[in-house]
Amino acid sequence: MTLYRYPVSQLIGFLSVAIAVLACSQIVNPSRIDAARVPAILVGTVVAVQDAEEVDQDADEVAKTEVASDDDLASDDGLQSVQAEVSSQDLGSEHFLPQTTKAWLSLSSLNDLAGAVSETQMGKLAQDPDLSPVVDSINSQLTEWMDQRNVKFALNMEKLNTLSDGEICFAGILNKVGAQAETVRHAIVILADTRGHKLDVERLLEDVEKDLTVRGATKTELEIHGLTTTRWDFKKPKGIASRESAFFAVVSDRLVACDDQAIFAEVVAAILDPTSQQNSLAKHEAFMKIRERCLSDDSPTAPQIKWFIEPFGYVELTDAMREKNRKARLDASAAEPREVAAILERQGFAAAKASGGDITFAVNGLDMIHRGFVYAPPKADGSRFEKAAQMLDFSNSGSEINVESWVPGSAATCATVHWDFVKGLDGIGLLFDEFTKPGNWATVVDGWKKGRQGIKFDVYGLVPRLDGKITFFSDFEEPIVEGSERIVVGIKIKPEEGNEDWISSELDSFFKPQKSNWKAVPFTGRRTIWKAEKKADNSDNELDGLLDDLDDLDTPKDKEQIEEPLFPEQYILVANNNIFFSNDLTYLKKVAEDSSSPLNGSDELKLMNDKLDELSPAIDSMRQFGRVDRSVKFVYELLRKNKMPRDNSLFAKVLKNFKEGDMAKKIDGSKLPQDFENVVAPFLGLSGWSVETEEDGWFFIAAILPRPKASLTTVPETVDK
Repeated sequence: MTLYRYPVSQLIGFLSVAIAVLACSQIVNPSRIDAARVPAILVGTVVAVQDAEEVDQDADEVAKTEVASDDDLASDDGLQSVQAEVSSQDLGSEHFLPQTTKAWLSLSSLNDLAGAVSETQMGKLAQDPDLSPVVDSINSQLTEWMDQRNVKFALNMEKLNTLSDGEICFAGILNKVGAQAETVRHAIVILADTRGHKLDVERLLEDVEKDLTVRGATKTELEIHGLTTTRWDFKKPKGIASRESAFFAVVSDRLVACDDQAIFAEVVAAILDPTSQQNSLAKHEAFMKIRERCLSDDSPTAPQIKWFIEPFGYVELTDAMREKNRKARLDASAAEPREVAAILERQGFAAAKASGGDITFAVNGLDMIHRGFVYAPPKADGSRFEKAAQMLDFSNSGSEINVESWVPGSAATCATVHWDFVKGLDGIGLLFDEFTKPGNWATVVDGWKKGRQGIKFDVYGLVPRLDGKITFFSDFEEPIVEGSERIVVGIKIKPEEGNEDWISSELDSFFKPQKSNWKAVPFTGRRTIWKAEKKADNSDNELDGLLDDLDDLDTPKDKEQIEEPLFPEQYILVANNNIFFSNDLTYLKKVAEDSSSPLNGSDELKLMNDKLDELSPAIDSMRQFGRVDRSVKFVYELLRKNKMPRDNSLFAKVLKNFKEGDMAKKIDGSKLPQDFENVVAPFLGLSGWSVETEEDGWFFIAAILPRPKASLTTVPETVDK
């Protein structure tokens, strides 16, 4: 079995820092808002949706399927004379978008965002002249990357930058038409507040016209709800999305761009008469619950970024853009591969209806605060989860979450999660059957328990002996090289006498017969560290032996089919009332022997915990702490040497999301300052987040604190040099 392929502690540390660092490195000067400095994540919704559109259609076929014809829309004179009781100028974009919106990202204004980010410590770091060459390189490449995915609208952040005073919103919409929802319409919508920018809008549309004309699009004008609308048709979708039309209009001081005529008309109608829109996103139950939960009374500043997404609705939207047959996709007997999203939906994970949040920079002494909520309401009978989704039972800890005493004080990140292992194991079994065949999980578990195939392991005897507390933490050793990252995961064992010995004996019985896969490394106290043996070839797959009872299970044999593990070395040890997993033997021994100063004595940890308690006083089910400087330093030093983390590392996998694949290789890291500790680290503070399980979902809050003016805690000397 591949262990900790996705090390949560490292993922948490990376994500908690990545958004802030990326934002701060690209939006730094409120007096001159360079569009290239607006982070790619801000247009991620649009990019992801547009990337999903891959199927070519002829323009004539698209025109035949329009729900509303040009004449029908143009003949609607009622909206021309509407005198709305509520001015559309006073409302946000959520009031003009339909409830069928699956993804929504709103920026209060580029001015607000740039000004706030520039006040943060990392925003100030991005303005350092020593970092300018690298920052400019990243900015230009991100801009190029975004432009290549914005062929249809020819609207990039540089153009929208001229409309920097008001809201800019991106949305993905999926409408189903017909009694059986047999017709599906989907669209990307961009809305931008244009108040006070009449001439800028005119120039922007002129630039769009030049760009689209060069790309071979044909311009026509029509009236929709009495408004002059520009329609662009693409003759052949070479290198662009399957939708071959784009519509533009300025409506009540709002620029509207959309790639579906019927949905465009729907949005225009809502802007012209907001009171007539009874099914707006703003009135969507899940959206309202999320907005209500994320609202902060103690913040003097409105959030600069707001977002909303329906996870499974978004998957359905991208499926529609790929023109997949959803009914076949959800049919368990369908010949085509069953996708993960469909399996999760069948197994009850759609109980998580939607999620959303607010991100605010430079507020109440914080560099950043992110409030979010996942809406998962209970059913009428009070139950919340069914089938495999019961593994989502992250119960609150019942008391204050404390960092374990064996977590070393030098840790870069540390996260604690409380999980119901019994429900979790049942859920894993149901998912296993979904991916293979009903009954397979019971066959495998029974085979392990009875010792068939020479492997004996009572997994259902193990789970009740676990406490439910999981600790993840990460660090690195210096000097930094490509394999310096170190991860430890600890699963706490219930303190009752005999539990630790039973689990240790059971795991020994499990690993000993697999001599070709696992090697015993002696440890103190009659304990054994089990090391996963790396194969010179892939003649023996990790699943061999474990799943031999399943005659019908296809396991990958081809070397090219077997994905490399995230870490080439993997170790397991039972000690100190925990089951430990790690990628570094020396570090694991140090943790198990409790030979370093603990993190729970750190003033920095106390500072972050106090802030999280202040922001969310309730008892948590999860909590994380991170030192941003140590979280960043590993990647920074590799980039400075123009090296990349090894191809199977987490950071390398994230970079592969850039489809060109070589963007990071174009960054000349040698231009980065050599003295990280004195030039960069002083601008990097502390990060943390917590999750609270509530009756109708999960509330989460994340924060980045500026670096304390006086160092509260020095890194212990036990850190490897």
